[in-house]
Amino acid sequence: MAAFVDTSCLYSTVKNASTKRRFFGYLPPHGQSLDAGEEFTLFGDVTAAVVLDVERATSRHHMAAFEKDVEEGTLEIIKTPSPLLKDVTTGETKMLVLDNGTLSDEDPCWAGTVSDSVDPYQPY
Repeated sequence: MAAFVDTSCLYSTVKNASTKRRFFGYLPPHGQSLDAGEEFTLFGDVTAAVVLDVERATSRHHMAAFEKDVEEGTLEIIKTPSPLLKDVTTGETKMLVLDNGTLSDEDPCWAGTVSDSVDPYQPY
């Protein structure tokens, strides 16, 4: 059986916080239709994904629509990848985590144990 390493900390999750199905044209790869309350998970930081898509296009209308939806509360950003920091003394890489209002560090998700069972994280 194949071994899987947890890479869930490398993904972003957003949520359609409106009361109806909506099309979010700026979500990769070519826009996403989400039901009310539905979440969508994508690799990397959602803001960077929108900006990358805008750089391929000739206008900034996707970025403006993304910003407007976040400001109005139509799209809720649930999670983005945590910052990774390398300790200059030990050389260890840690990521920032917030737990019950307390900011701390921990090993990145992929540094944990390897599972021989099914992939515990299915982003798609």
